[in-house]
Amino acid sequence: MNRRRMLILAAMTIIALAFSGCSGLQSRRVAVVIPNHPWEEAGGLTIWHDLEIHTSEGIENCYIGPGQRTVDVVIPLGEPVIVLAYPLGQGSPFGAWLSPGTGDTPVMMTQMDGVLLENFCRVDGCWNDLNYEKLASIIVSQTSDYRQPDRMRLLEDAANGRLKESSVLLREKIEVKDLEIPSGLWHPELARDGNLYVSRSQEPSIRMYPGTVRYYNFQLRLMLSIHVKEDGSFESSISEGLIN
Repeated sequence: MNRRRMLILAAMTIIALAFSGCSGLQSRRVAVVIPNHPWEEAGGLTIWHDLEIHTSEGIENCYIGPGQRTVDVVIPLGEPVIVLAYPLGQGSPFGAWLSPGTGDTPVMMTQMDGVLLENFCRVDGCWNDLNYEKLASIIVSQTSDYRQPDRMRLLEDAANGRLKESSVLLREKIEVKDLEIPSGLWHPELARDGNLYVSRSQEPSIRMYPGTVRYYNFQLRLMLSIHVKEDGSFESSISEGLIN
């Protein structure tokens, strides 16, 4: 009788381990790396991030403390995952695309990937079948700035399953003049944008693609936000704080 019980227990243990093994094979871990933000280097700061993990099942949010740069993300097998890291919880995020073919090497997030991937995340179901690597290679062959392609055209074609090379339509920059900005040095949110120098003797102007850009003045502790619409009209605002 004892022998029979032992055999039953052994069989149950094997079955439990088998199911446990199958469960473990349904997902895997991939490390993503958040680079230093331009404001960190300009102001000698260490800032926190709000991490968004987008899967077919929904969105998971995680707080990433100041100084933490590598994050292990659990992703389902056979499905793409988009990861966005928002510095200080807002603004333009870092981004990474994790495909079923992503290896074990840590994936470096970038601001340009964040610019493009954030757009896809805001439209339900338009990125599940997206071949992001191919799209990125098409864009890179035409421009190094992921803000330049017409994002509405990209989203529309992706949602309709007809994303191809002709979907990448490049836009021209729009000149923004007569900005009322306090004098001083303003640091850009995106690394590829240059610093904005403002003096009393000169009204500043910038050229940018439709969308939003932000600059920070560390001396005045002020945030400048400029939003340009597709028709060329724009609005700007200045707020206090944000960076402590």
